[in-house]
Amino acid sequence: MRVVKRNPWLAGLGALLAVSVLSARTASADASSDRGGSIIAFPKVISDGTRDTLIQISNVTNAVTFAHCMYLDASAEIPGLPVGPNNPRRCQERDFAITLTRQQPTVWRVSTGRLLNNFDSIIGACEIVNQAGADRQSCPGIDPGNVINVGTNFEGHLLCVATDAAGAPIGSDSLKGEAIIESVVAGGQDGLISAYNAISISQGSQGPNTDSVLELNGVEYAQCPDSLRFTHLAEGVPDPVVPAVTATTELTLMPCTIDYETQARPAVTLQFSVWDDTELEQSTSTTLDCWFNEDLSDIASLWNPIRSTTYQTRVRPSTGNRCRGGDPTLEYRFCSDDSQCGGGQCLPSSGLLGVAETFRVTDTGALTGSSAINLHAIGTRESDTIYLQTGRLGECAGGLNDTLSCTTDAECPGGECL
Repeated sequence: MRVVKRNPWLAGLGALLAVSVLSARTASADASSDRGGSIIAFPKVISDGTRDTLIQISNVTNAVTFAHCMYLDASAEIPGLPVGPNNPRRCQERDFAITLTRQQPTVWRVSTGRLLNNFDSIIGACEIVNQAGADRQSCPGIDPGNVINVGTNFEGHLLCVATDAAGAPIGSDSLKGEAIIESVVAGGQDGLISAYNAISISQGSQGPNTDSVLELNGVEYAQCPDSLRFTHLAEGVPDPVVPAVTATTELTLMPCTIDYETQARPAVTLQFSVWDDTELEQSTSTTLDCWFNEDLSDIASLWNPIRSTTYQTRVRPSTGNRCRGGDPTLEYRFCSDDSQCGGGQCLPSSGLLGVAETFRVTDTGALTGSSAINLHAIGTRESDTIYLQTGRLGECAGGLNDTLSCTTDAECPGGECL
């Protein structure tokens, strides 16, 4: 009979590997870009007349999935002028609902949305339909619902939450998404086409409790990452593949704590740590006001091509507390205790989700190509909070916004919200 001798060192190594695998699973940030989630976030959504965004969302389960989706419009109050103190971002929310059958993917163009048309053909191409003076899109296949259009003066984010049929949040980890940002005229043929995966946040150890306050604390939903990291080319450095063009990187960030109910403007102090190719570290800071979308060269001069051709950048929220919930005029203000928050709580500053997009630029300033990446998530935060709208989610009947989603009659000029 054969006797198998066990090596105690190998047995110990096996146990160590098992513990390491288990630890890696339990210590992961659970804000992932490669699996389904109960919340999915698209940090960068653009529809500005020059570029448009295609959104694809899939149900990765074998059960029907419902979702409540919210755009945050962070475009400038005065279109065509730079965002600044005298021209702040709008920071306005617009929401809609979708329904996906088992394993169903759906897609829409952000500028036009997607009409609910029960008489769509099964095959064919999407068609533009003018409705109430606005271009809408009608596409073949099973429509997910009436997806609102945002027009051609939009930049901001999109967030979708899995719900039951009545609209109450549930933990299903059924949603997965992708975004493609492309040039409008050339349809990406000019190389200006970037793609990234939506960031998925899974249900927590117990799952949501069906109210409108979503706690990203590991119990209701998984936590947001403690910080984000990415490696990129220096600002203005010649492209290593095509030296005739230079590279510039645009960083886009959205807050993990956001109040869609009061639409208070999110504010986060961003702390940057930057390492060059000799591992020399430098730091700088700036502020996220509603939504963040800046070239690295506009933040600071740390990423210059003289010192290094590549950099590794880490961004995280600053230490210190800000008000969360309560009086909307006090939300996101710095605080030291709950008494300063008008019925809200004094808690750590909001976490962050984001993507980076690198552009190739000719010597005349023309853009010749683009690419986007998801940022690497590091660690987990204690908690963040998403406040959903508690008003009814209906549809405009008549008027300028006929058939669009609404919560009050004020959103339906010339009609009513039903």
